[in-house]
Amino acid sequence: MTGLAQYLAERLASRPELVSVELEAGAARPVVVIRAHQEDIPEILGRRGRTVRAIRALYAVYAAKTGRRAEISVNPLPPEEAP
Repeated sequence: MTGLAQYLAERLASRPELVSVELEAGAARPVVVIRAHQEDIPEILGRRGRTVRAIRALYAVYAAKTGRRAEISVNPLPPEEAP
């Protein structure tokens, strides 16, 4: 489930080696958490959130086909992990 988000985030980021994607348990449904370097966050979000909305739309199609729904969250890396 995280493979698609990992692929897309790495292609968008200028530092793909610092991108990490994890699946966390959420209150209502699982959450796919994309973590990237602070400078790469705007690239993943896009103008006015258009890029992340497109990623969410792809996950909606995936959910319709497989029945596995998830939320998408984009966060910066913690300071101790960022170079």
